[in-house]
Amino acid sequence: MNSARRYGRRRSAFLFVLMATMLLWLGGQLADVQVVHARSILAGSGADQAVKVIPATRGSIYDRNFKLLAVSVRRYMVISDNLRRTRLASQAASLLSPLLGKSPAQLRVLLSENAGYVVLKRMLNRAQANAVRSEVFGHLNVLSRVTVAPEPLRVLPNGNLAAPVIGTVRMDSAGSLVGTSGLEYEFQKLLAGRPGKELPIGPSGAANFFGTPQVIRPAVPGDGLVLTIDNSLQFEVEHQLALEIAKSGAVSGTAAIMDTRTGAILALANLARSANGMVVEAPSNLGLTAVYEPGSVFKIVTFSAALQNHIITPQTTFTVPDHVVIDGALFHDAEVHPTQQMTARHIIAVSSNVGTIHIAQLVGKTLISRYINAFGFGKLTGIGFPGESPGILVPPNRWSPTAIGSTPIGQDDAVTPVQMLAAMNAVANGGVLVPPRLVRATVGPKGTIHPYPLPPARRIISASTASELNGMLQKVVQYGTGVHAVIPGYKVAGKTGTAQIPIHGAHGYQPGAFMATFAGFAPANSPALTAIVVLNRPHDIYGGAVSAPVFSNIMQYALHLFRVAPSGAGAPPPRRSRIIQAIPPGVATTTRLAATVSATGRVNSGHP
Repeated sequence: MNSARRYGRRRSAFLFVLMATMLLWLGGQLADVQVVHARSILAGSGADQAVKVIPATRGSIYDRNFKLLAVSVRRYMVISDNLRRTRLASQAASLLSPLLGKSPAQLRVLLSENAGYVVLKRMLNRAQANAVRSEVFGHLNVLSRVTVAPEPLRVLPNGNLAAPVIGTVRMDSAGSLVGTSGLEYEFQKLLAGRPGKELPIGPSGAANFFGTPQVIRPAVPGDGLVLTIDNSLQFEVEHQLALEIAKSGAVSGTAAIMDTRTGAILALANLARSANGMVVEAPSNLGLTAVYEPGSVFKIVTFSAALQNHIITPQTTFTVPDHVVIDGALFHDAEVHPTQQMTARHIIAVSSNVGTIHIAQLVGKTLISRYINAFGFGKLTGIGFPGESPGILVPPNRWSPTAIGSTPIGQDDAVTPVQMLAAMNAVANGGVLVPPRLVRATVGPKGTIHPYPLPPARRIISASTASELNGMLQKVVQYGTGVHAVIPGYKVAGKTGTAQIPIHGAHGYQPGAFMATFAGFAPANSPALTAIVVLNRPHDIYGGAVSAPVFSNIMQYALHLFRVAPSGAGAPPPRRSRIIQAIPPGVATTTRLAATVSATGRVNSGHP
């Protein structure tokens, strides 16, 4: 009996040592798999199935003063990979109901769906997510298939302000935000950052054997984007544009303000009338993606060509009737008037179509076409905005017999509002075309700021020609078609435009449908800001009546915002250091904290 007992004890000891040895070996193998060989596992052909992607935090978008325009916020969603047994589904529904704010019946239906996984609740905050996690760990027998997963949310702190410019995002299958339009799409790679990878072990991505998932590669946050837009000015421009759309009955509208010297777009508003009559953010950035025949505001190209090539001076006098016929097509001025003598200065001030056509016939189609191209029409602006249109130009070898009448007064060719703004800005800028831009700088994850390179500018007309045209455009506001663009205390230069809207896919124009434009700059004696306002199908069709008042309101606000001195105040205005300010010192720390179409030539009318 004693030997049997000794044998039993020896056998038990042997089995214990054997089991302990096996457990140690298995533990070592598990540690080797999870820690030592984690990277080699990831390199294997089937290992990616076991790897969990760690979404990177998307970079924020700021206005020019580092105020947030778009930021990513961490939210959470509760998912289940299908509880097929009705008993477990019922129990799980009862446990989760008070936490998710859904009735047990609603959850029971979701938990019983025959799908790979179902989303039980989205957009939970951190406290709500932790409460669900606690419930899961407390009832693993029932809720083992329920998981809390991170879900990023893109937030626009200012509501939909500048939304068509900022753009939209969606969440991909890995839980990362992906830009789908606007600047979010254009700068997707920069904003997205780099997702990380971790090796989870256990059901539904639960913690591994050692307590936490093994991070194979940490996520790298995306860079931030600093725009040239001023948050305060953007709000005012949208407000004033919305008021005029509502008042005039326009279908949509665009307004933009640019820093004359740098081309920085300080505000770009795109609004439209919704189905219920409300004025809302337009579905796209109309300023860069929508084209229209600009009408008489385009006459600055014709006059630039004529002045630059010494074909006219501001004092050159023409005999101007109120209509002219070219190859059977009638062109006329907006108002009936007797044949009279008009200087070139007066022709552009009152926006005489007939007078402009006389000048265009002296310039010729080849030279006019050359200046249309020089002003940037028919080309992308260089902003790189998704869906941007280069416009539509008719080359001179395809001009119809009537095109010498229609093209110089802003018909036949189609442009974008921002192209037209940049062209007017070239006159304000002494004949130098500065490409418009929307991005001021990028901000690294650690707050390092990298100024965005300025695009190269180019001279398209001489300084003396620009000065002459500047003086002529001041007359437009003083006594011509743009008197409603006046701003007390400031000299203003600009041009009105009213153009018919072509019938899509057919010859001719839509009856009673017009685009109304005013583009100009101030102070005219020392230009600081250039702006454009375009209204689509207003009831009062003239740019001088509906677009010029909006220009006056938004330009006055901008001049005061940037402390631009009134005209004739003596010393040069101190606006340069305010509008074109350098990146302020110490902003890196602040940034880190802020992150917690007709081309037929068959024209039957023309309008100023």
